[in-house]
Formats: sequence, C-alpha cells, structure tokens
Amino acid sequence: MKQKISAVVLSFILAAGMCTFPGAEELSAEAPVYDEVASTGSSEDPALSYDEFTSLDDSGISVDEAAFPLSAEDSISADQEDFGSDLTGSEEFLSDELILPEEDGSDSVLFEESHASDLSADLLDDDLSDESDMMEDTPDASEPVEDIIELPAVQASLDNNVENIAGEDIAEDSLLSDDPDETGLGSITSPVAVSLGRQVNGTLTDTNTVDYYKVTLPSSGRLTLNATASIYRNYYYLYESTQTQRLWYEHYYWNEVTRQSNVSKSFDLTKGTYYFVVSRDGYNGSYNFTFTFQTAGETYTETGYGNDNSISAAHTVSFSKEYRAQLAKNDDKDFYRFTIATSGLVQIKVRANIYKMYVHLYNSDGQQMWYNHPYWNEASQEISTTYSFYLTSGTYYFSCSRDDYTGNYKTWVYFSSSNESFKESGNGTNNAISSANSVNLNQTYKGQLAFNDDRDFYSFNVTTTGEVTVNATAMLYRLYYIIYDSNGNEVWKYHAYWNEAVGKSTIAEKVTLSAGKYYFEVLKDGYEGNYTFSIAGKTAASTKLKAPVIKAVYNSVNGGDLYWNPVSGATGYIVYRFRAAEGTKKVTETNASTTHIYDTAIKNGCWGRVYHYYVVGVKNGTQGNWSKPAVLQRVAALSINTLTNSSSRAATAAWDVISGAENKAHGYQIQYAESTTDLFNRSGTFKYKTLSGRNSKSTVITGLTKGKTYYFRVRCYVNYTNSVTGAYTQTWSQYSTVRSLRISK
Repeated sequence: MKQKISAVVLSFILAAGMCTFPGAEELSAEAPVYDEVASTGSSEDPALSYDEFTSLDDSGISVDEAAFPLSAEDSISADQEDFGSDLTGSEEFLSDELILPEEDGSDSVLFEESHASDLSADLLDDDLSDESDMMEDTPDASEPVEDIIELPAVQASLDNNVENIAGEDIAEDSLLSDDPDETGLGSITSPVAVSLGRQVNGTLTDTNTVDYYKVTLPSSGRLTLNATASIYRNYYYLYESTQTQRLWYEHYYWNEVTRQSNVSKSFDLTKGTYYFVVSRDGYNGSYNFTFTFQTAGETYTETGYGNDNSISAAHTVSFSKEYRAQLAKNDDKDFYRFTIATSGLVQIKVRANIYKMYVHLYNSDGQQMWYNHPYWNEASQEISTTYSFYLTSGTYYFSCSRDDYTGNYKTWVYFSSSNESFKESGNGTNNAISSANSVNLNQTYKGQLAFNDDRDFYSFNVTTTGEVTVNATAMLYRLYYIIYDSNGNEVWKYHAYWNEAVGKSTIAEKVTLSAGKYYFEVLKDGYEGNYTFSIAGKTAASTKLKAPVIKAVYNSVNGGDLYWNPVSGATGYIVYRFRAAEGTKKVTETNASTTHIYDTAIKNGCWGRVYHYYVVGVKNGTQGNWSKPAVLQRVAALSINTLTNSSSRAATAAWDVISGAENKAHGYQIQYAESTTDLFNRSGTFKYKTLSGRNSKSTVITGLTKGKTYYFRVRCYVNYTNSVTGAYTQTWSQYSTVRSLRISK
C-alpha cells in the first residue's frame, strides 16, 4: 500500500510540472507552529490602553506578525502529531513520501501541515458523514489502508486537495480565487458588506469553503474583531483596501472541551474599506463574528497606507497647537513641517499609548539631524517625553514612526526666540573669521549656540593699547570664549562653566590688547543655549562721533522713508533695522552728504510689522554712537472712494477700511486745501480733520466756499507701545491719491 500511495503522489507531482501549487510556497513560509495551547484559539497579544488619548474605552492592540516561519523540521513534527491521531502509520507515510530530497542533500516539504491533514481526512472520508466520525473512528493499525479506499479515489482526493489549497490560501498575498464552485458567501468582486457593531453568522461546508466580507472605516482608528467558530480548525484573513496586501491571518483550532475557537484581535488602521475572509481547513461548521470600531480622532485624515509618509507630503504644524495622529498597521510613519523665523528653542512633545516608537528630526534638505527611540513608562502606561533643540532660523521636519507597535499619539511643537543680534540660518552664518559680524566696544549683543550651529565669530576694533573686559553670561553648562588677532592667531582663551549658585555661566575677564582689529569667538563645548556678551574698553574721545538724531520715519510707497540730522565729522552713516523676529540687520551705508534713505526691503508683504531704525555715524571706518530708535509700523495706504458736495458749502468723503494686518488703523486724518501746493507743502495752509476709531469710514467737512475747488487726501495712523520700554509711538500711513471737488452748492 505504501508503494501505491507513493506512486500516486509522484504522478501528481509530474502532472503539476514539478512546480509548487498556488499558495503552497506561501503557506510553507508563513504558517504558524502550533502547540497544545493552540486548541483554545490564538494566544493573546500584549494589550495597550487608549486612555485619555481618545474618548474610547480600553481594548487590546494586535502586535502579531500574522504568521511565523515554519522550518522543515518543525513542519514534519507538526504533521506527524496531527496524522498520528487520524491515520495509523502516518509518521512513516509523511516522512517517506512527503519529504522530497533536494539536490543539495536537504529535505523539501511538499505539503504544509494544514493541507497534509486535509489529505489524511480525504483518504478516510469515503463513507464517513462528518468530522466527529472522522476523528473518532480511526482505523486499526493492522487494517490495510487499501481496504478503506481505492487508488483512483486517492488520486481524486489529491486532485481535490490541490484545488482546495489554491482556493484556501493566498497567492502572493492577494485575495482568494473567485471560483463559485469553491466559495460560499460573497466573492472577491462582490464581498458582503458588514456593519460595525453587528454580528454576522456563517457556515463553512465542503461546497462552501470560503466566505468574503468587507468593512468600511469612517476614519482612522482601531478595528476589533471578535469571532467564534464551531469548527475544528479554520483560517481568518484581513486585507487592505486594494485587496493585494494581506494585513493579517491566523489559523485557529477549537477547544476540545467547548468544541469552539474564540478570537479577539484589534488592528489600528487608516480610513477606508477592508476585506475579511473566513476559510475552512478541511473541516465544516458554523461561525459568527462582530467588528467594532474606535476612532483615532486624527487631526489630518489618512487613508490607504498613509498620506504624510514622506517629507514632501509633510503637514505644516503651528506652534503650541495639539495634533492627534495614529501609527497604524498599514501606516508606519507621519511627517510634520515647521518654520522658525529666528534662531531659538524648539521643543517637540510627544504623548503616545504605544509601547515603543521612533521620533526623527530633519533639516530643510531632508537630512536626518537626530532621532530617538522612546519606550513607554510601565507605571503610566504611555510614552510622554519632550525633546528640546536650539536651532537656527529655517524650515525643519520631524517624523513619528512605529517599531512593531501601533496606536494613537499626540504631538506639540513649541518655540521661543533667542532674539539674536545677528540672524542666523542653516548651520550658522558667522562660523568663520571671514564671516564675522562687526560689533562695537561697550555694547551688549545676544547670540545662540545651536544644535546645528557650533560657533559664532565677531570682529571688533581696539583704538588704543590697554585693557578690555570680556563680560559674558550664558545659559549653557560650559563653553569657550576666544580672542584672535587680525591674522587669526589665538591671543586669549577662557573655558566658562555653569555656576550652580546663580543658575548660569558668567565671566568678567580682563585682557590686555594692543591697538588693532580682533576677532571674538563663542564656541560650543557639548551644550546649546543662549548667551549675551560685551567687550568693554576705552575709545578715543576724538574719534567717537555723536549720535545722529532721527527727524522722522514715514510709511512710503517705496518702503520706510527715513530722515536724520547730520553729525559733525562723520564721513558716512550706517542705517540699521531691528525687528524681534529678524534681529538687527544693516540696511545701507551712505556718504556724509546723504541723510535720507528709502528702506525698499520692506516695501511689499510687510504690513503690520513693527521696525526700529538706528543711524550711526562713521569716521575713518570707526562707528560712533548709535541714535535713539525710531519706530515704524508698516500700514497700507487708503483710497478715497467717494467725494461729493453733499450739502451747502459741505463735502462728504468716504474711504475703504482695510481689514487684517494690512491696516489695523486706530484712526484717520483727512486733509484739504484750495491748491495742491498748499496740500503738499508742510508749511502750507492746508486744513485737516482727525477721526479716532478703526471703523471710521467717512466724514463731512463744512465751511467750504461755494464756487471754489478743493483738493483732498486721507491717511490713517496706528498706535504702538513697546512692551519692554513702555515707549509710545504713533505711526502714519502714506497719503492717498489726491482727489478734487468743486463746491457748487
């Protein structure tokens, strides 16, 4: 009998062209190894809690890998145990007939465990009516197998088994074959839609081997399957929306006492439709299942395999705002983008009900700068961590990605500016002597040593030989201060450390220097943070120019319109502009005869911004004292829409009120005169009327002379109070285009 069966098997292999039948390779690679515990259903996976991340109740997170590799040795062992309970002599049959030698001398498993047991069932299932008979009425070892079934029937059983294997397993992770003779409820093309929260019942038989279902998730979240089967063993499969990728499958045996298998599995998934398959494995019976769902409450809805899985698709986040997201079984990472206008401290906070995950930081070019692998806290049952980075101005990206575990998380980005005196971007803009920023003696400057900026260089001039004092305060545990001469040779170095008593690093060190040009370096030593410094020294009274006086600064169509008084002895002037979000920038240098400039850099796109202007005189390359600041807030011009002789000797003028940052006006002023010369001449005879309140839209001007023509223009003003100094400034917009009106009444 052993020789007859072997011949049948060999004839089947030849008929198949010596190729593995569909699905066999996949089953051999992925079918799980089962032990005695398997009879109660699948083992439970570690459970993770959603707690306050959503308003949902607790449930378990699946952390399975769907299937575990089954070695040839393990496959033999599993099949022998199963066959031993059903067929006398199956150990010999399995080891001699189903293990084929490879050319390299190793063994190759022809049939995977579950289908080998199908074969044994088919060999016995000639006149037995159900699975219970098949399990209980095992033939005696002395009884010849050929007395039970004829060889042609064995061949037919093998043929049927090949069809069942092709129908019951997955070729290249796609859904099962859509053959109406092999499937029951639904099909690949027309799966049965199931509702969330409602129980579905089904039955698997010899002619109804596979049932197909689909479930649609309204948002990203956790899908939980609870299933019960009164079947000796069967498979469950879950596929993503394109039906080409298997997300999970499991092989379940029933409990010998209850004669049922029970499964409860949870999957974190993105929004979309998913496909669920119930398949028999040689045994018939009924089953039921229910899908329940808990939304993740994502800030940005994701579908399929995720919508923000790359830097190019990163979501822009605002500072101090909470964002909710999910790392799913089919979505392993999320990217975010933020931009800081100045150098400063960035803090990325993450809270997650995920056992472990990754957080990465990237620069504007997409290069990874840093990453961390946080694990959850066993006491709090969550990840809760904040990462701090001092960064230069620019655009950055960060990502949250999974490491085998899925779940919900929240993230925030916080920012505080370092208010550097000289704006830096990228990996720093003053990192060498050749790019040092020029500073004056006896003036304080602010800077930052950043995660991506290791050093800052400054240049200064000493006019007479003598002592200078380096005063510096740093919120860093340790750092270096270094002075170089004009040739780049080091002449002084100091290693500063944190003072625990005062909670910062402070120095006041005297250095003797000859007259000449020097460079001052602030160098990082493993720590980042903000610092301030000044270099105090004597300056020659004869070369220290007086501070210019700024006469006026106006909003102009050309930008900032700035006027100042000349300074005796100056060979030129330097104009600086400061804005909190940008730091101090040099606007321009002029010659001694130029005391008026237009700052065209703020001509467009700067409405609502507040600027402080400084002017300093220069003599033979040495700067004098800086002027007091002049404040300008950019305000857009208005236009007169209507101008009418509304009543006797009266004119009514109306204008637009522009909303938003373009024109946050606090009041308006309309000017009028009998000639444009009077109107444009500041010492002319024009008259005006001022209205307070940002919503004023029109006014009536009386007392005009009948028969005369008048010329009108309007402007608005904004009030600004410096939050630090308390200084109050009123800034006017530029004037509107002039309109004329003849008084005929």
